[in-house]
Amino acid sequence: MEFTDEQLLNGLAKGDNRCVKYMYDTTFQLVVQFIKGNRGTLEDAEDIFQEALIVLYRKQNSQPIQLESKLRTYLIAVCKYIWYNRVRSRQYMDTIENKVDYGDEPEIIEGVEQSDRFTLYKKYFNELSDKCREILDLHFQDKSMAEITDLLGFTSIGYARKRKFQCKEKLIQAIKADVHYQKLKSRSVKIKN
Repeated sequence: MEFTDEQLLNGLAKGDNRCVKYMYDTTFQLVVQFIKGNRGTLEDAEDIFQEALIVLYRKQNSQPIQLESKLRTYLIAVCKYIWYNRVRSRQYMDTIENKVDYGDEPEIIEGVEQSDRFTLYKKYFNELSDKCREILDLHFQDKSMAEITDLLGFTSIGYARKRKFQCKEKLIQAIKADVHYQKLKSRSVKIKN
C-alpha cells in the first residue's frame, strides 16, 4: 500500500503501525547504509531511526510539520543530524567521512534538540527522591499548592511551596551540571546566530 507524505505524518501522529512500517520499509536501509558507513552498527541505526520517528511524532503532534521536501528526505536528514550529534559526543567527529547536509529544515534541529532536552530532563527527574518526583508531577499537572498540600499530607501550603522550590532547584542544578546540557546550550546559541 502506498501513502502520501501527509498520510504518513498524520498516521505517525496517531500511532498507525502501517505508516510506521511503511517508513521502515522505504527508508530504514538508507539510514543503515549511512550509519554503517560512518563507524556505526546496525544497532546504532535502529536506535537512530527509532529516535528520529519519535522526533517526527512529537513535532507533528505539537505543530504539524510543513515539509519543503519529501518526507523520506526529511526523515533521513533527521537521522543524519541525530547520528552527527551522537558521534560528536563520542569524540569520533574527525572520522566522519561524509558531510551531513540537513537541508533548509531548521525544525529538524529544533525537534532533535527538544528530544535531547527531554532525555536530559527525564534522566535527572528519575534520580530525584520519590517525594520530589510526586511534588513536581503534581505541579506539572497544574495542581494548586493547596491540592498538593492535601494530596501529599504536608502541614501547610508554605511548606509545600518550599519543598517544590527545593525539588525544582535540585533538578535544575543537576541538569545544568551535566556536560550534555552545556553542549545543548552552546549548540542552541550557535544555531540562533
